[in-house]
Amino acid sequence: NRGLDVRACAAVNRRLLSARDAGAAIVLISEDIDEILLLSDRIGVLSAGRIVEEFTSPADRQAIGRAMVSHA
Repeated sequence: NRGLDVRACAAVNRRLLSARDAGAAIVLISEDIDEILLLSDRIGVLSAGRIVEEFTSPADRQAIGRAMVSHA
């Protein structure tokens, strides 16, 4: 949601969650762990074009951060 103000970010997030709840599959790519934890059911950490770690919600913030750093 880079470049959006707070209210616009909230509106986008509500629409994504609504689409998800209606059965849509959504792929979210973000470096923002807060955004990932808020919006994701499954989380994959990518490195060199491959998923190197996978998590399910609720996921541990520190574990995700470690996976992001260790594969950077």
